[in-house]
Amino acid sequence: KYLHESRHRHAMNRIRGEGGRFHSGQVKKR
Repeated sequence: KYLHESRHRHAMNRIRGEGGRFHSGQVKKR
């Protein structure tokens, strides 16, 4: 499993909402 499941889940939900890019470099656009 992931060492930081909470963070992974949050990132997945957040990045997925961006458009589907996973760590494209501009994760923290805002």
